[in-house]
Amino acid sequence: MSKKENKQSPNVDLKKNLHLDALRGVLAIIIVVLHVEILKYYSFRPSKHFSFLVYSGGQIAITGFFVLSGYFITLSILKAKANNTFSLSAFYKRRIFRILPLYYLLILSSIFVFPYIELLIFHYPLADGFRHVDTNPSDYWYYLLFMPQVPLFRNVILPFAEPTWSIGVEELFYLVIPWIFLKIKNNIVSVLIIFITLFNLVKSYQLYINPPETHILLLNYYMYDCIALGCLLGIMYFNENKLFRSINKKWHVLVMLIVFAIMFINLKSKPINYMPYAICFAIIIAYFVNNNSRIKSPEW
Repeated sequence: MSKKENKQSPNVDLKKNLHLDALRGVLAIIIVVLHVEILKYYSFRPSKHFSFLVYSGGQIAITGFFVLSGYFITLSILKAKANNTFSLSAFYKRRIFRILPLYYLLILSSIFVFPYIELLIFHYPLADGFRHVDTNPSDYWYYLLFMPQVPLFRNVILPFAEPTWSIGVEELFYLVIPWIFLKIKNNIVSVLIIFITLFNLVKSYQLYINPPETHILLLNYYMYDCIALGCLLGIMYFNENKLFRSINKKWHVLVMLIVFAIMFINLKSKPINYMPYAICFAIIIAYFVNNNSRIKSPEW
């Protein structure tokens, strides 16, 4: 095979990685626990929403999901480009048919079904600092226009639809990323690194130097830098980057888990700077990818 051909069809293993699926499963369980406790908190039921383990663990698990999401979406784009099958219309169609039906099913159920099920009825008023979307009906448009994160970041909630904020964040990012891959072919890595750096500089200014009165920091909660880190990780893997390939020793993961644990144990204030955790997730993902054929998977 010629060098040119190898570049068009890189010698990378794109088969299903059960270890990344297991990681997503663990993160999903943590996030479900967080959202169950949030629903209980909104309605004045006994809740552990603000307990250290539930709140911080849930937010950090979402960070891992964003890194994984950026990684997988980048691989899908790069694979399609390598096979000369990538098109913007096909990309957006897949996203629409994969996300929108379930999204609108949840939104419409939260508006027209769940409020009329006695077991699910919320008690009013909601907990301090939170307002039901009924208090400002125009906010319903954000949910219908696929931007559920906007009212949520102002503490305006539609009960049971609150978890959709992360979908809104991701899909806004994915409206842009295919264009970047098409328009900036040779400098995509530099663009991602610059974006992550600038995003974190501005975010750090908000977090540590000039924090706003509210605990909601839009840049921090949008986590676009974490998704971009996942995109960078996908590019490194697809291009068989030496640094990526070198992350294949057990002690790499052990060190990251120790660092992760130390950061988590010493986490005392909110909001959280998610980027250090995203870096830990990136290294763990790289280890799982590089050892996909060597780690024994369970036989069901």
